[in-house]
Formats: sequence, C-alpha cells, structure tokens
Amino acid sequence: MSYDIDLYIPVAGEDPKVTARKDNDFDASLSDEARDRNQLAILALKAFNQELEVFEFKTGVQITAPNDGTGISIELFNNCGAVTVPYWHDTEAERVIGLISEYLKIVHTAAGFDAYDPQSETVLYPEAGFELSPVMYSIGVNGLSSATRKPWWKFW
Repeated sequence: MSYDIDLYIPVAGEDPKVTARKDNDFDASLSDEARDRNQLAILALKAFNQELEVFEFKTGVQITAPNDGTGISIELFNNCGAVTVPYWHDTEAERVIGLISEYLKIVHTAAGFDAYDPQSETVLYPEAGFELSPVMYSIGVNGLSSATRKPWWKFW
C-alpha cells in the first residue's frame, strides 16, 4: 500500500480534476515530446538529489533512490505520471512528505506536470507549493499498521 500522487499535463480549458482522473494508456510508447519532457524532469530531479536512479523503459521512466530509505518512486509516462511512497514512515512522515512536495515542484517547473492527490481528492497547486497533508499520509500509515497486527485471539 502506498500514498499516491497523480501527475498530469494540464489541458487548457479542462477542469484539472477531470484531466488528472483520465484513463491513460500506460502501454503506449513514449512520444518524442514526452521523452524530451521527461528528460528535463530527470535532469532537474538528479540536480536536486544525486542519489536518484533512472530506469527507462519503452513506455516511460521510473526514478527512485533505492538506498535513501524513503521508498519514493516517481514514474513518468506520455501525459501523466505518479509519485508514490509506501505507508511505512511513521516517525519521518513530515520529512518524507516535504521531500515529495519538493519533487512535485521540480517536475512542475522542469516539465510542466501538475499534481492531484486522489486520497484527499485535491488538486495540488504550484502557488501553494504543492503542499501535502501529513495527516492524510498518517491515516494510511495507521490503517496499514492496524491491518497488519495479529488479532487479539492469536497469542503465538
């Protein structure tokens, strides 16, 4: 389970929630325009965090820092993407959520991606610094924690 932020390229005259919720063809090969846009995002993200590693595939890219302990993954496709983080940060939630906000600012500035939080059904705006709610993340952390505990009747 993870906290997911949807990325999308805004469409003039279209409600951002509609654009963010569109079904996208994740199996389509990257267009040249998307490849160039994603490269801009990669360069900017790596300038911010040199530990990031890039895994390119036919339909997109995945960007992650496998050794930083956050579990944050950024995926970019043709006109959409996602930033995900597992629900395992209880004591470092604010730091990790802050890092995600920084990543969102970078992909917006470098490549034009906007962001939508489907957990809170909120469009995240650059003017507000793509600020995320640590409370929404902690709800997921608590939910996962309680779902993985042993039931009271199992003593061993």
